[in-house]
Amino acid sequence: MVDYYMGKPTETGKNGYLKMTYLSQILQAVANKREMEFFLRNREINTADGSGFTWGAMYWIFNDIWVASGWSTIEFGTAKWKMAQYFLRDSYKPVFGQLYTENDQLKAVINNDVSGKVNVAVTINVHQLDSFNKQTIADQTNDIDSFKATVVYDKKLSEAVSSDLKNCVVELKYNTIQSSVADVNSGENFLLLAKPKELNLKQSNIKINDVSKDDSDAGKKSLSSYSNIYKINLSTDYPALFVWLDFKVGSGIDGVFSTNGFNMLESSKEVFFGTNKQVSVDDIKNLLTVTHLKENIN
Repeated sequence: MVDYYMGKPTETGKNGYLKMTYLSQILQAVANKREMEFFLRNREINTADGSGFTWGAMYWIFNDIWVASGWSTIEFGTAKWKMAQYFLRDSYKPVFGQLYTENDQLKAVINNDVSGKVNVAVTINVHQLDSFNKQTIADQTNDIDSFKATVVYDKKLSEAVSSDLKNCVVELKYNTIQSSVADVNSGENFLLLAKPKELNLKQSNIKINDVSKDDSDAGKKSLSSYSNIYKINLSTDYPALFVWLDFKVGSGIDGVFSTNGFNMLESSKEVFFGTNKQVSVDDIKNLLTVTHLKENIN
C-alpha cells in the first residue's frame, strides 16, 4: 500500500528503513484522517441507501505494548505522538472543517459540535506546488447550526480547480468569528487531488531559522499542559508536504508540537513545542530534525 500511494524508497539499509517508516506514518495518518472525516460529515440519513446518522467514531489503536512501526498513534516507551495522533486530534475539534471530492464535485463541510450556532469565516485556496502562488476560490462566512455538518462549498472540480491536479493542493482555512460558546476554535485542512507519488514536488530546503523560549498566549493556548514552551521559526524555498519535526535519537527531549506532519504552502511557518523538561534553546535548535515528503520518495 505504501508503494501504491507513495512509491518505495530505492535506498536500502538504515536510510531506506527510516524513509519507509516515515512514509508509512503518512499513510496511517491520512487513512485515519479521511475515515474520521467521512464519519463526521455523514450525520444525516441518506434516504437512498439508509447510510449515515453517524454521531460518534473511535479508532484503533491509541497506544502500543512494544516498540514497533505499528498502528498505534502514540509510541511505546516515549509517549511521542505519531503523525496520526496530530491529525486525529484536529479531527476531534469542536468546530472542524474538511474538504473532499464526490461525483467530480469539490466540497467543503464544517462540523459544529458545540451547543449553539457558530458563525464561521471560510477561505479555500488552491496552492501551486512549484511556487508560492495561490488562487482563492472561496472567501465567505457561514452560520453552522448546533450539532450539524453543513456543506459550505460545492462546485464541479474542473471549474473550481483550473490547475494541473498533480501540481496543486487545496487548502481550507476556517475561523469561528461569532459563537454563543466561548473559546471555540479555528483551524485548517487540506486535500490532495493526486497520489503523493504523482505530485510535481520540488526538492524544498527547509531551514530552522530561530528557536526561542515562548510565553505568548498562542503558545500557551495550544500547549497549556506543558511548563516549558518554545517557538520554532521555519522557512522553505518551495512548498513542502507532510513536514515532520523530531529530535535526534538519544536526545532525551520529549514533548508535543503544536502541529506536525503539516504542509508548508508559504515561505515561513511558526510552530510551538511543549515539554515538561528543562531544555536549553540551543539543545532544541541543535537536536531538532526536519524532513518532508519529497526527501523520502523517488
